[in-house]
Amino acid sequence: MPKSTFFNLPIEKQNRLLEAARIEFSKQPFADVPISNIIRRAEIPRGSFYQYFEDKEDLYFYLISTQRKAEDDRLKQLLTANDGDYFKTMAANFNALIDDMVSGPNADLYRQMFLHMSYHGVSRLAPGPVPDHEPDSRSEQLTYLYEHMNLASLRVKNLADFKMLLGQTVGIYAQTVGHFLAHQAHGEHIAVTELKSRLEQQLNWFQYGVATKEGGKHV
Repeated sequence: MPKSTFFNLPIEKQNRLLEAARIEFSKQPFADVPISNIIRRAEIPRGSFYQYFEDKEDLYFYLISTQRKAEDDRLKQLLTANDGDYFKTMAANFNALIDDMVSGPNADLYRQMFLHMSYHGVSRLAPGPVPDHEPDSRSEQLTYLYEHMNLASLRVKNLADFKMLLGQTVGIYAQTVGHFLAHQAHGEHIAVTELKSRLEQQLNWFQYGVATKEGGKHV
């Protein structure tokens, strides 16, 4: 999290620093972004950067968390719109995230994150279950989803079960993103409609099962 001195800055200066970071982290992998580039683009003295953030990683994860807040709010809205239906809500949320990933204003930032971030980094950012050490805001989001989801149609006994289910479901989204980025890295185009269709099929398998009895009926 930023230091208190960052929050004492005028909003315009806070936004300028975050926008400078967003541009630089969108251009190349996190590890390759010099702090000097961010400082120069934000037009702040080098010494003042460390008055606002501990280091580059501190700035990076705060930047991503601001975007995640908007995504969390959207997920709550989708939950309400789908009357608490788990799979309808998650499908709608993942479709929106695919749009963000492919053509949203932060598409390049997400691409750099998924292609080059370590497992530790991605696990902090993915729209999934909350590790025990994560900030209260993420734990609150998990609890909110659990309390407002219609659990009657799910074989979920408690919050731990729900957290595990969410992790499995998010894995399907992550696989879809990986499929897209792998093809993109080789210069191969994949239409958004194809990605969403692939995601829909995988979610359908997860919800209803893929095994069938003889005659084509589901087990």
